[in-house]
Amino acid sequence: MVVCLFNPATKTAEYFIIPGFCFGYYSAVLGWNRITALYTHLGRRLLAIPATGYYDDFQIGGPWYDQPSSQGTFNTFVDMFGPGFDESKHVRFDEPAVNLGVLSDFSRVHIDATVTLGVTEERKDKLRTVVRGVFAERTIRRAQSTKLFGKSRFVLCPIFGRVGLGVLQPLQTVKTEAPVVPGSEVYESLSSLLEILDRLQPVVYSLFRRRDWAVVILSDASFDMATGSGGLGVVIWCPQRRELFYTAVADTRKLVAVLRNIQLKKTYITQLELIAAVCAYITWPDILGRRLAHHFIDNRPARAGLIKGSSSKPDSARIINAMHVELMALQCQTWFGFGDFDGDA
Repeated sequence: MVVCLFNPATKTAEYFIIPGFCFGYYSAVLGWNRITALYTHLGRRLLAIPATGYYDDFQIGGPWYDQPSSQGTFNTFVDMFGPGFDESKHVRFDEPAVNLGVLSDFSRVHIDATVTLGVTEERKDKLRTVVRGVFAERTIRRAQSTKLFGKSRFVLCPIFGRVGLGVLQPLQTVKTEAPVVPGSEVYESLSSLLEILDRLQPVVYSLFRRRDWAVVILSDASFDMATGSGGLGVVIWCPQRRELFYTAVADTRKLVAVLRNIQLKKTYITQLELIAAVCAYITWPDILGRRLAHHFIDNRPARAGLIKGSSSKPDSARIINAMHVELMALQCQTWFGFGDFDGDA
């Protein structure tokens, strides 16, 4: 850290180099992550210690007989660089590990080669308390919204990928202060966040490559500007059952009326394409649960939004969030692709 002070005796600026780390700066997190990356990289390369870093927590893997040696060596190694470990925060080796509210359970690795990842209830309860506090104040300031966005992403992002990105966007648009009353964008955003927290559940990952056949999904929609209506269609091919499933809606006027209440626009084709995509997972959870799926859509904006997990359009953002919540609840691993379909639904 470099400190600059004005010397009144010499009438000049003088610089001091002080060993330390400045917490609170925007660059602090990036700077600290670079330090932890150095620790783990050197620990692996020079000392053969199976170490990983998660912010200011470090996990040492390996068999039970190697744990005391690995942890002791890594502790001594890190002390050489300056900031060491707090002995009171040491956690003895165990298969389920909790770091900053994130649960990593390795207890089934030797049984079926799977790892269970999740977020602790304590971490989710803390976020619920913050949200309810904002509801009670009925307003939110810029600093609060930024902090709440960070806490929300911390709970959702490490395990559940793109879930919540769509509904959290209003928190990023608060300039100085925004109302938090029923009907406002921030209120709807935080209400959706509470619903997501209620549906969060641990996710099971396999350490081996999946070898099951992928379920193929084709979803499509149409919209007629003259009538304000359109159609939805979904087709699913399940190779395990060797069966074809399909469903369709021929009249979407009521659905379009709901979309118009959210935002007025000339066409709703992208939103209808997104709704058709979500319908596949709501209609056939028994087929798509815990499955690998290849989902093809012929609307590029809809496909891009589903991959990104968010949209600048309020109506699209809500639908995309619903999609990722369903994927999370079903633990369905979906790959979205573009399909050049001949005709519309």
